[in-house]
Amino acid sequence: MENSLAGKVAVVSGSDSGIGAQIARELSGFGATVVINYPFADQNLIDRAAAVVASLKNPGIAVQADISTITGPQKLVDAAVAAYSKIDILVNTAPCLSEVHLHKSDAGIAVNLPFEEQSLAHWDSLVNLNGRGTFLLTQAVLPHLAQESRIINICSISARESPPMQTIYAGTKAMVDAFTRVWAKELPAKYGCTVNAVSPGRQRRRDLVLPGKDS
Repeated sequence: MENSLAGKVAVVSGSDSGIGAQIARELSGFGATVVINYPFADQNLIDRAAAVVASLKNPGIAVQADISTITGPQKLVDAAVAAYSKIDILVNTAPCLSEVHLHKSDAGIAVNLPFEEQSLAHWDSLVNLNGRGTFLLTQAVLPHLAQESRIINICSISARESPPMQTIYAGTKAMVDAFTRVWAKELPAKYGCTVNAVSPGRQRRRDLVLPGKDS
């Protein structure tokens, strides 16, 4: 099993920290070559992404590509194809609540709010990242997928057991859940891939402490 992904190229979005970074490490540990991203040219993010790449078992690359923008998903795919000529695995891993992009506005950090206090800025921040970003990144990889490739969407238990004060966040994760169900029926016959989703529950992290029911 150690080298079961040898020769495979994996693109993992939302991967300069958190779940995405750990997925990148796991895929590399099984022999894959991994491409990660970080959203913008901030030195702390550059250093953090470099540390993730350095922790990979196999050599990989980090690409500055903001998945919440219209051009970021294509930029990430173009860099991966330029470096490795193909893509075998795509993992759509949008950040969790504490990791939502904080440049441009402070909307991302305030998504855990009562419904009446959530704004269009919060909507744009989360929908553009979780919904549109997943949509555009998946479209961008399709022409480059190898046979027997894999698309994995990281959803959230919030989509099905939606807690209070997460109207927009839970809605965007439900959107990705629906994408997965549609693509699992539509894309395999065209592209020789499979499409699946994983819905993690709460994670214990130093930078994320949110109220919720006990595990």
